[in-house]
Amino acid sequence: MSDGVQKSIENDLDAQIAELTAAISRNPRDLKAYRQRGLLKARMRRYDDALNDFNRTLALDPNDAHAYGLRALVWARKGDRDRALVDFDEAIRLAPQNGELYRSHRDRVLAESSRAPIEGGDFSILKNPFVLLGLPPTAAPALVKEAYEDAVEDEVDDVDVLMRAQQTLMTPRLRIEAEVGGFLDVDPRLTSQIVSNIRVGATIDEISEQLGKLHSLPRSNVIAHYGSALPLEMAGLCELIAAQATVTPGAVCDAINDVREEIALGRVDREQVSEALSKLLDRQTKAVIERLGFSDGATDLFDRFVSKITADAYSPTLFRLDVYVRTFAQIIAPELSKRSEAIEAACEAIKKSPKSQSCRAKLDTALQSWISLLRPVQSYEIHRQREDATTREMYIKVRDLALWLANEKKEFESAGKVVEIATGVFGHLPRAAAQMKEEAAQLLDLRNEQLAEEILTPLLQACEAANKSHRAIESELLRAGFGPGSTGSVKALFDKFATAVGSTAKLPFSDAPWRLVREVAISLNNDSSAPRAAENLLQGILDFADHKPPTAEMIKALREDQRVVRKNQVEADLGKSLQAEKWGEAEKLAERLLTLETDEENLKSARQIRETVSAKHKAVVRTRWFWGIAAAGVLIWIVASNDNNRSGTTNYRPSPPSYSATTNSPTTMTRNDAFVPGDTSETMPAVGSGLSLSRSNIRYCSYQGIRLEAARSMITTESQRQGFNTGIDDFNSRCSNYRYRQSDKNAVDAELPGKRYALDAEGRALAATWQSNSLPRPRVNR
Repeated sequence: MSDGVQKSIENDLDAQIAELTAAISRNPRDLKAYRQRGLLKARMRRYDDALNDFNRTLALDPNDAHAYGLRALVWARKGDRDRALVDFDEAIRLAPQNGELYRSHRDRVLAESSRAPIEGGDFSILKNPFVLLGLPPTAAPALVKEAYEDAVEDEVDDVDVLMRAQQTLMTPRLRIEAEVGGFLDVDPRLTSQIVSNIRVGATIDEISEQLGKLHSLPRSNVIAHYGSALPLEMAGLCELIAAQATVTPGAVCDAINDVREEIALGRVDREQVSEALSKLLDRQTKAVIERLGFSDGATDLFDRFVSKITADAYSPTLFRLDVYVRTFAQIIAPELSKRSEAIEAACEAIKKSPKSQSCRAKLDTALQSWISLLRPVQSYEIHRQREDATTREMYIKVRDLALWLANEKKEFESAGKVVEIATGVFGHLPRAAAQMKEEAAQLLDLRNEQLAEEILTPLLQACEAANKSHRAIESELLRAGFGPGSTGSVKALFDKFATAVGSTAKLPFSDAPWRLVREVAISLNNDSSAPRAAENLLQGILDFADHKPPTAEMIKALREDQRVVRKNQVEADLGKSLQAEKWGEAEKLAERLLTLETDEENLKSARQIRETVSAKHKAVVRTRWFWGIAAAGVLIWIVASNDNNRSGTTNYRPSPPSYSATTNSPTTMTRNDAFVPGDTSETMPAVGSGLSLSRSNIRYCSYQGIRLEAARSMITTESQRQGFNTGIDDFNSRCSNYRYRQSDKNAVDAELPGKRYALDAEGRALAATWQSNSLPRPRVNR
């Protein structure tokens, strides 16, 4: 209030006091003049003068309840609580019809204690016009006017606040808001107790018994008052929403009209009441949620509250929960925007430094902070079987970063880390979860391809060089083996192999270095008929495996390769012994062959040879021409163990490779004894088993087998594995078992040494077609 206005009021009061003083001079027994002058003096804070006038009034009329009430207020202003309470009690005794008014003033005096009152925040029941003026909902206009004057005199609040309260209660249209926002249809004594407790600072738990006596509307008003003053706990939030959910406009409308009929005030209709209640309950909710705030603890509490309410699909509180969640979303919007800016900054930092672990850590922290604020909203949306639009937009933003890193920068590892971070944050989004799982697998494949190229290229180049110089490396292998003591190009090959094994030991394609060097051994045996060199190479690999072992499947494959190479050596030596008629040596080699052979048909043939050689060793009197025929038979068996007169069969069934723990069945080691040139056209055979193949059909099967073996050593990813498996399935469906003319088979076999390197290159190119170079960009519904 301005100084000028205050001065004007004081002048006006002085003038009124002068008039009353003149009236008392004319009639010294005018008790009303004394009482009114005492009231005016009290308003001017001249409390001692006011007490003198009230004492004179009571001397003239000891039963003046009004004078007792006014004097009680002055005692209260002077801080004499005991005298104030005595005068209030006397006023109530003398004028019980005005007892509610005097009790409200008395309760206010009692509320003056060491504890501060629970003032309330944006929703304060103490500001309700009825409570502010100390009136019951049944107060008629005349009583309202009198209570207003008393409140002004008592300086209960600012004059303009008290004026608005009076106008609200005097205007039927406005009064409805005060009626629904107070203690409608509540015993005045219970109202007085609750208001008094609020004013003396009683907690909500301390008035729980009184709260239980209130019906839903006034109970929601009291709980909201406490919730706007101090953050509610879980029990308070649940009590508030339960009270709000059970408020019925029809019952409230009837209660208001009953009161208004009693005091002859205009009736209200149900639509007016529904509108007033809707505004009231929304005000309650907004005040409580704002006071709750969005600290980590508050957000967690609200999230648990949302989950508790949504857990009961038939709870009447569910329809109110939407207002709570929308209000919470509005309150956190500014803070959420700040946290979004932190995420954008982290994304930009990653774009500038894709390999920076600290930048990714900042993104993870920013996203976790951002998502923690939205969890209550997400919990509610999940209950509604919807995706939160804000969360979806942020997911798309982070996913775009991963796509950019993979497709534009080829930073597959960083992109995978970003997807991993996003999975931890957005994994609850149904569509996003499946999408991220697929993309994480693709990124892992791409990263493995990239790593494989970086790590294995030196070894691959060394293996290619070795395959182009079989005679040189054969000599080196026979002289110094494969290991740290090797020499020349074999030593360079071993060093690159050891480096690659160490670099891939903990990677998904740890068997790849072993496969590459193993292919060199297979090529030495099959293409250059150098089984001893191949065995030395395999033995060196197995010796190295004692210190740094590959997978059990790879060791099994290497040992099988070693067995086949040794068998080939024994077969070759056996053939030479038979031709040289060295029967004792041949018998030992036949025995050795039986320990190396695994095929039952071949074992049967080997036993027959052993028996024949043994018999010859014991009966040297037999003719030499028989052994020439026997030796020729052994050589034919060595070349094609399943040869049956003029036709034969061959089997090629590699197992599907993978850079995880998978089995790699060895390529069958063979020997080529015939070299017949022919054309080089290939014709793909029809699908089937036991078919008779032409030379061009056989050429396709032989060439394609080499291509697939070369492709096998390049496989590092799941997509390549799938492509390889498809190729093997097709190959086996055409070439796993067939009939052929021996001359055609020999002719094709003779072509292989000259075609080997070209076919290897074609196989590696084939493997490259099975890999993906970038992540797809599926259409995103924004």
